[in-house]
Amino acid sequence: MKRAKKLVALALLLTVLGAAGCGKAPNSVQGSIGAGPSNGTEAAAPESSPETKKLKDFVIIPLWITSIQPTETKLNLLIGHHLQSVKSVEISYQDVLLDGVSVEDWNIQNQEGEEVFVTESEMGFSQTLTLGVNIENYSELTIQGTAAYDDGTEPYLFSGTFQISELERRIK
Repeated sequence: MKRAKKLVALALLLTVLGAAGCGKAPNSVQGSIGAGPSNGTEAAAPESSPETKKLKDFVIIPLWITSIQPTETKLNLLIGHHLQSVKSVEISYQDVLLDGVSVEDWNIQNQEGEEVFVTESEMGFSQTLTLGVNIENYSELTIQGTAAYDDGTEPYLFSGTFQISELERRIK
């Protein structure tokens, strides 16, 4: 089962890394939805110049929606990277937005309980996003995160914006 997850992760990672423009940061946050862990800090994705297209260090890949309830939605995520070196990294999240509005009732858990990940070449990290709202009432999902390295390398801010209508549904 673990090997199958890694193969799926690898296939998705290669597909996404080949695509241009995997995510963008929203221009503004106009309010909040619900009540919960949002701490109000914002993270902007690093921008590259139009002349050079650099692969992003980390990308968020929404694998599929696993549960939609009237007051809760669960999604499986994959955090992909293109780093070839082995580094220990802690992934944290600053904000989750629906239609540009901050969601306060959200939680992201690691599938296998890890707190710190090792950036093995071509491998991603599987996580579950739980939102305290029904995602079907919105059109766009944005997730903002930070990868903090244990070797003193400056933290890397990343984000992903996704159209909810395009997310695959694998409802249990």
